[in-house]
Amino acid sequence: MVRTSLCWSLVLAALTGACPAWGADPLVVSLRDTYPSCSTSPPAEDVEAAKGLHEAARRHFELGEYEAARRRWKEAYALDCSAHRLLLNVANCRQREGNERAAWAARALYVERAGDEADPTIVTRVAREHPPKAYRPRPLTSAANLDVVLWPTRGAGNVFVFEASAKAALTRDLLVELELPWALWIDPGALADPRGNDVDDARAGVGNPHLSAFYTPRWFSGGIAVGGRLGAPLATIDDVDAQATAGIGGDARGWTDLRQWAAARLPLSATAALDQRVAGPLSVQADLTSTAFIPLGRGAYRFDDRSFDVAIGGGAGIALDFEVHKGATVGGDAGVSIVYAPTFEGDDAQATLRFGVAYRSEEILVRAGTRWGLDGPLGWAFDDGRLATFTLSLGVPLPGLADRPGPATSLASGD
Repeated sequence: MVRTSLCWSLVLAALTGACPAWGADPLVVSLRDTYPSCSTSPPAEDVEAAKGLHEAARRHFELGEYEAARRRWKEAYALDCSAHRLLLNVANCRQREGNERAAWAARALYVERAGDEADPTIVTRVAREHPPKAYRPRPLTSAANLDVVLWPTRGAGNVFVFEASAKAALTRDLLVELELPWALWIDPGALADPRGNDVDDARAGVGNPHLSAFYTPRWFSGGIAVGGRLGAPLATIDDVDAQATAGIGGDARGWTDLRQWAAARLPLSATAALDQRVAGPLSVQADLTSTAFIPLGRGAYRFDDRSFDVAIGGGAGIALDFEVHKGATVGGDAGVSIVYAPTFEGDDAQATLRFGVAYRSEEILVRAGTRWGLDGPLGWAFDDGRLATFTLSLGVPLPGLADRPGPATSLASGD
């Protein structure tokens, strides 16, 4: 009778006309063993103990400790297996972790166990989302990252660009980020130097550190960020090494981060970015950034006058990721970026192509990639002196800066 009623509710939802096919889904079958059912009512002392475990799980959840919260709710359900809404709490944890498949399976098991008493909105959602989305871990929201770019220029030495960054979620929807760029140019050749040091085996300099703030709404099913960046004009340093690396650092990133290397400018940027799964392991990515460079003096390279400059950049790409084991994926990405700087003299636009492969989990992100110049002034990539770079990116979570999600489901009300 319970199964018949459940099927009928799905018919009313206009989603299926037969008993749901997801009952045999391997994820649901596995969860039946993880969260065993019972046929008798639990004793009062077990119910009270389950409530205590629920409160402990809620505290873990509110601290962003989702794995610990799931363990406590599993223990609570083992004591009171009539509290089926605890399975929705487990689903919430999986959702926060970015594991859409496991979240769906927990909701499906709740619908199966609750029977006629199942929340109709959850019944509808489970049917609508079958088959579940492929697993994709959430980006590391509070994390430390290091990007290293190598550009063997084939004629003008080797350029290394380093960018250390840290980002943290201040609230559920507000993300702040600090970026610290630095460049090293090895064997650059002779450069005019009033100090008489025209030839130097290595020249190094810092770029413009940036502080950014982004709004990242959690109600959106994909990854979206809208915000702005403010740079500190450290590239104004009147030093040959600093000015040389300020120019070469911007080129090594294919102009995509000119704001970090604009000498004698105060950079102000507005940014919007999207990372949305469209089907199975396939996601689409897009971004748009507009930057104003406020002159603070005479700079260097493309900023060698005192004019006000503007750059508009955008990109689009695709990404594929496949789950290799619990909580981790491997995949690849490809995309194109175009930057237009109408105030530059001469060639005022640059297009680049990027490719990469990545491994990511909730504990680490590792990505290796390359970027090629497609047109002037930095392309074609495989001509001498043109842009063909290699990139390595590492990311790890920052302890103590976890997300602060909303309240978990109540044992009594299930809200």
